[in-house]
Amino acid sequence: LVKAPWDLDLVVFEQNDEGLHDLRVGDKVSLEWDAEHTFALDGAQDINAGSDLDDEE
Repeated sequence: LVKAPWDLDLVVFEQNDEGLHDLRVGDKVSLEWDAEHTFALDGAQDINAGSDLDDEE
Protein backbone atom coordinates (compact mmCIF):
# COMPACT_ATOMS: atom_id res chain seq x y z
CA LEU A 1 0.00 0.00 0.00
CA VAL A 2 1.42 3.38 -1.00
CA LYS A 3 0.02 6.66 0.30
CA ALA A 4 0.31 9.38 -2.33
CA PRO A 5 1.22 12.93 -1.26
CA TRP A 6 -2.40 13.99 -1.94
CA ASP A 7 -3.60 11.41 0.66
CA LEU A 8 -4.74 8.71 -1.79
CA ASP A 9 -3.95 5.06 -1.02
CA LEU A 10 -2.63 3.06 -3.98
CA VAL A 11 -2.35 -0.73 -3.99
CA VAL A 12 0.86 -1.67 -5.79
CA PHE A 13 3.14 -4.64 -6.28
CA GLU A 14 6.73 -4.89 -7.44
CA GLN A 15 7.75 -7.22 -10.23
CA ASN A 16 11.20 -8.43 -11.15
CA ASP A 17 12.92 -6.66 -8.27
CA GLU A 18 15.82 -9.15 -8.36
CA GLY A 19 16.11 -8.83 -4.58
CA LEU A 20 17.55 -5.32 -4.79
CA HIS A 21 15.16 -3.56 -2.40
CA ASP A 22 14.26 -4.20 1.22
CA LEU A 23 11.38 -1.77 1.74
CA ARG A 24 9.93 -1.03 5.16
CA VAL A 25 6.76 0.72 6.29
CA GLY A 26 7.32 4.46 6.02
CA ASP A 27 10.03 4.29 3.33
CA LYS A 28 9.63 6.85 0.55
CA VAL A 29 9.36 5.30 -2.90
CA SER A 30 9.08 6.49 -6.48
CA LEU A 31 6.44 4.91 -8.72
CA GLU A 32 6.75 4.83 -12.48
CA TRP A 33 5.44 2.81 -15.40
CA ASP A 34 5.40 2.90 -19.18
CA ALA A 35 2.49 4.83 -20.66
CA GLU A 36 1.79 1.88 -22.95
CA HIS A 37 0.82 -0.14 -19.85
CA THR A 38 -2.00 2.23 -18.88
CA PHE A 39 -5.55 3.04 -19.89
CA ALA A 40 -7.96 5.78 -18.87
CA LEU A 41 -11.60 5.68 -17.86
CA ASP A 42 -14.20 8.37 -18.31
CA GLY A 43 -14.93 9.89 -14.89
CA ALA A 44 -18.64 9.89 -15.72
CA GLN A 45 -18.69 6.07 -16.02
CA ASP A 46 -19.85 3.85 -13.17
CA ILE A 47 -17.57 1.97 -10.79
CA ASN A 48 -17.51 -1.20 -12.95
CA ALA A 49 -16.32 0.57 -16.10
CA GLY A 50 -13.25 -1.08 -17.55
CA SER A 51 -13.68 -4.36 -15.70
CA ASP A 52 -14.50 -7.71 -17.24
CA LEU A 53 -17.31 -9.24 -15.26
CA ASP A 54 -18.15 -12.89 -15.91
CA ASP A 55 -21.04 -14.11 -13.77
CA GLU A 56 -20.34 -17.75 -14.64
CA GLU A 57 -16.96 -17.97 -12.88
